[in-house]
Amino acid sequence: MLGVVLAVVALIAWGTADIFGGIVARKTNGYSVAVFIFLINAIVATLIVPFMHPQLQAIPQSHLVTLVLLSIIGILPFMMLYESLNKGNASVNGTIAASYGVVSILIAALFLHTKLNSITAFLIFLVFAGIILVSINFQSISLQTILKDKGVPYSIMACLLWGVYYAFIKVPISSVGWFIPAYTTWLAFPIGILFLKLKKIPLKAPSTIKLKTFQLLNALLIMLGIFAFNYAVALAPIPIVVGISSGYPLLFVVLASLIFKDKLDTQQKIGLIIGLIGIVGLGIVG
Repeated sequence: MLGVVLAVVALIAWGTADIFGGIVARKTNGYSVAVFIFLINAIVATLIVPFMHPQLQAIPQSHLVTLVLLSIIGILPFMMLYESLNKGNASVNGTIAASYGVVSILIAALFLHTKLNSITAFLIFLVFAGIILVSINFQSISLQTILKDKGVPYSIMACLLWGVYYAFIKVPISSVGWFIPAYTTWLAFPIGILFLKLKKIPLKAPSTIKLKTFQLLNALLIMLGIFAFNYAVALAPIPIVVGISSGYPLLFVVLASLIFKDKLDTQQKIGLIIGLIGIVGLGIVG
């Protein structure tokens, strides 16, 4: 039960974080927001390290390579996501990238021998069906439009990389706990800075106290979500944890409608109901 609660905490943290991150990205750029997330969380997590000494001592050499690879993989999807948003339709590419949970669940079932029964699979389907319905306006977007979207290859890459990351993160978590895998991932922030230099994209810091506060809240909420997710994975099956936590776009849409006064249409309301049924159902079977 605690694993389910923590998965819900991750959902709430990530859905709320995206509101603050979206506001800051409008004034700077998405790439910079992502890099500062990793930089801020690396600094904060470093302050926590002295209290996690037992976990540091428990790192087996056999998992060092896994941690390094996951650290590299961890930041790349952020860069791919913002590249897709920069090149193509935001709702289409955001939805594709947010579908990483399907990839994680398939990888867990195929390579980590995680059991996935038909009820759980159906409930997970409801979550992602809800995400698609609340995110994409099918009246204005056709299949041809999606196929021609120049951002789609990047959002697919983001989806695959996040899928791999959130599936295999359970491997080191099982031996070193929930903190170290997150910490080593955030230490990879120089990769994001290098990406920006190669693309000749300026690293823009928030200019006002309000935006700086929003950037900090964005980073800390993502940190909370990652910690909750990692702890949840240690307690509950990956399909349950991923299925619940990856429903955060549903919360984002609700918050955005309240904060930015964006009205929800009938399709989005149906999507929210379907997604919520899936999340609640996963909480019950989990």
